[in-house]
This record gives sequence, C-alpha cells and structure tokens, in this order.
Amino acid sequence: MTPVSAAQALRYVRRILEAYLRLPDTPGRARAQDHELAAQLHRRGVDEEIVQAQARLQQAEWNAAQIERQIADAEVRAPFDGTVGSVHVRAGELVSPGQPLVTLGDLATLRVETTDLDEVDVAQVAVDRVATVTFDALPDRVFTGRVTRVSPMAEPGTGGVHYTVVVELQEMDSTLRWGMTAFVDIEVDKE
Repeated sequence: MTPVSAAQALRYVRRILEAYLRLPDTPGRARAQDHELAAQLHRRGVDEEIVQAQARLQQAEWNAAQIERQIADAEVRAPFDGTVGSVHVRAGELVSPGQPLVTLGDLATLRVETTDLDEVDVAQVAVDRVATVTFDALPDRVFTGRVTRVSPMAEPGTGGVHYTVVVELQEMDSTLRWGMTAFVDIEVDKE
C-alpha cells in the first residue's frame, strides 16, 4: 500500500462524495451523506493536528526567547569603554551577584588619589585647584592636573587624620601605570 497524505485523502473523499451527491435520491445518497460526515471528521482531525502543531511552534518560540534572555542575563557588559587591568575570575567559575569580575579603567584620563593629606592642609584645598604631580618612576617629568574631588570625611584606619583628594592629570604619558607612587603638590592661596 502506498502512503497517502491527509490532503490527498481529503481530495479523494471529496471526489467520491461529489459523485454520490450527483446521484438521484437513493440509498447511495445516504451513503454520500455518511461520507460527508466522515470527511468533516477527517478535516477536524487535520485541523486539530494543525492547531497542535501551531501550539508546539509557539511553545518552541517561547522556549527560544527564554534561552536568549538567559544568555543576555549571563553576558557581562562594561559600563564604559576602558582597559581591563586585572581579571578576578576564571572561565566557567560560578560567581555571585555583586562579585567583582574585572578591574576596568579608563586610560584616556588618569587620576591620582592622595593618601596622606592631613586636616591642616585639606582646609586649604578646593576643587579646580591646579596641582603638579611627579612619579618615582619618571623623576624628570612633571605632570599638571586639577583637583576634581576633596573627600568630605577623613579616611578610617590611616593612623591619623588623613583625607583623600583626587587629581585628574591633564596630560598623559604611555609609560604611566595604575598604582604608581606619585608626589602631589597642590597650589593653595597664601594668606
């Protein structure tokens, strides 16, 4: 027996039905009505299969969208363009929310943070003051910068009262690296 598709079977049943319906009102016509009922039942079966297939397709599309969302949630994006200074995790390692993954820095602008500005000196420092910065690694170079932030509170655990002041460098040198030791001289008004 040759396999027949549902559409082919439906066409065959229709041809037979049309032939019976052309007959005069006879017992054959009653059989044709029975075949019409059978064809309707067959169409409903095909329609149900189509509806089920559409439901399976919708479920598969929903599952694919969920997987895409999970992949997007697992992707880590930097909040700004920068350079990775260090990586704190390895590929495949489980991480917790809020756990640092990398140290990222913007090398377009470097800044220096003081660690030893005492309470007498901090009172004379203000934002936008000019500062000169020298680095132990580059003793012959003097860099200029501007104060961009003066901490309103002393830093705890510094063995005295010390404040952090942030100075952004106005010029760059490719030999500068994060964490280099620097000496900062901030211009203050002489009174």
